[in-house]
Amino acid sequence: MKKMTILFPGSYMNYHVIDDDMSEEFQAAEKTELFNTVLFNYDNWLAGDKLKLTDHGNISNPVIYRGWMLKPEEYQRLYEELEANGIHLLTKPEAYSNMHLFQNVYPLIDKQNLPLDY
Repeated sequence: MKKMTILFPGSYMNYHVIDDDMSEEFQAAEKTELFNTVLFNYDNWLAGDKLKLTDHGNISNPVIYRGWMLKPEEYQRLYEELEANGIHLLTKPEAYSNMHLFQNVYPLIDKQNLPLDY
């Protein structure tokens, strides 16, 4: 069975170790045995270093990014750098930007589908 891959941020001190705040979710994902989990050098990458992943061979597309919120331009950069390595994020940059910047959501909301009595 082909597993989906989840990309998590690694720890600031060692990107081969899950960030403490993401540890519980990371362990839950691994426990299901339904996902491949891969870490990356989030803090150093955000500071401008080259993107580093813990296991290129453990990646199956599409990949789910599960990490700290990124500015739309940072997500775009992550998306492009992964794409250049044959790794495809499930969420396209345009969709990420639409949901990250909530003012972009209002035009997408269909008033006809809102509950009348809430």
